[in-house]
Amino acid sequence: MQKMIEHIEQLLLRNDCVIVPGLGGFVANRTAAEVTGAFVVPSRRIMLFNVLLTYNDGLLAQEYMRCDRLTFQQAMDEIGRAVAHFKKELSEWGNVSFGRLGVFSTGVDGSLTFRYSGNVELDIFNYGLKKLNFAPLASERKSSFGMKEWVAAAAVLLLLLLPLNLLKHQEPYSSASLSSLVTAVERMAQDPLETVTQETVLDSLTVVSEMPDSLNLVQSEIALAEAEAPAPESVEQQSVAPRTVYHVIIASLSSQAKARQYMSEISEYNFDNLEIVRAENRYRVSVANFTSEDSAESFLADFKLRHEAFASAWVFAEKAD
Repeated sequence: MQKMIEHIEQLLLRNDCVIVPGLGGFVANRTAAEVTGAFVVPSRRIMLFNVLLTYNDGLLAQEYMRCDRLTFQQAMDEIGRAVAHFKKELSEWGNVSFGRLGVFSTGVDGSLTFRYSGNVELDIFNYGLKKLNFAPLASERKSSFGMKEWVAAAAVLLLLLLPLNLLKHQEPYSSASLSSLVTAVERMAQDPLETVTQETVLDSLTVVSEMPDSLNLVQSEIALAEAEAPAPESVEQQSVAPRTVYHVIIASLSSQAKARQYMSEISEYNFDNLEIVRAENRYRVSVANFTSEDSAESFLADFKLRHEAFASAWVFAEKAD
């Protein structure tokens, strides 16, 4: 029964309906993308089961024939035994897990019920898309740094920039001059709305006629260093977009060992570029890969014409780092 489940999971990746003779049919129903609260849910396929779909379209049997190298009658016998085993377990236990697809159970009236698990990727076009959480933007906090704080900070900065030797050795900077400067700064802090002009500050200071030679020398060296300093180089970061590789897949198996065994079984075809592509716990056998989807589709069409045994081959897009 496990082999039948694996074949059905593989077929549902490429088909919207897979009928199991003697049991019913799995039907894929696509839902649109939606925004729910702070979450963005991508488009997805939800699996349903209809017990009234009993017509044998041969799709499941063809998958058995392709993967297990069986005749049509042998494939139908395998399906019949798997369905009989499934019904036996369902009658004994009341519910049966059907792989990653979901759980079957029987109601009080004996009706068959299927509950989809949602734990398997069934949409190759939206493969890997997850539910996104967009948290609301936090409200901006207003700065509590007011006009008084700015004036006080400017006064402290002005005092720090004054050369200490001017304060110690120059007579024009008397204690009275500094006192008048502090008084002016305090008046500005008390009235933040008052417009302070350049003359207001200059009136409280006595202009020094001559500056010490040491101060002139220091200022000249600073100006020269600033002129010779190299401009910082801007480094542009180039973002590299992820590369997409398009594989032509001829088989999808549940383990790497099975994939290698399958590759050895088809060695008679002498495919040169066989490789195993792993994604979502599936090991897919690729016969060729391309950097453009058009090239992959063109190769696939020609490949199916030349190899009828691989008529269900398909193109798988892989995001490469």
